Amino acid sequence: MNLFCLILESLSTSLTKLQQTEAAIDNPRLLQWFKNCQLESGASNEDYETVKLRKVPTTPEGICMVQCLFTKLHIIDNGRFNERGFVITFSPVARGDLRKLGILKEIASECQKEIVDVDVDTCNITEKVLHCFARNKNKLDLSRRN
Repeated sequence: MNLFCLILESLSTSLTKLQQTEAAIDNPRLLQWFKNCQLESGASNEDYETVKLRKVPTTPEGICMVQCLFTKLHIIDNGRFNERGFVITFSPVARGDLRKLGILKEIASECQKEIVDVDVDTCNITEKVLHCFARNKNKLDLSRRN
């Protein structure tokens, strides 16, 4: 499983639960994040559905929607990759495995070093973050369970 899918997995799992039980909306903020990010980015309904399906959108607006979500999760802060925010957001992936938590920190550190000199007025930082995740995803070996 790639790290981007993991990011969207946690978001869309919660969103799916929200949509399945309108009477028991347990996290309206998450649903609002998705909707707000779609509106802020100008993403289409197709982009929205793509993100919900844990896939990388192909349009610039779809990428900007993902950037908006990353910003709300503090993976991106002030137009820059946030190493600490990344680790905090994804530490549950380690499931208490200190080795995996260490690897997660290493990936965040590598991405922090790689992602510099980006145009903060565009969503290209998100593409750089996704590329960094993709290059390092195998280090985490998410297919193994504790």
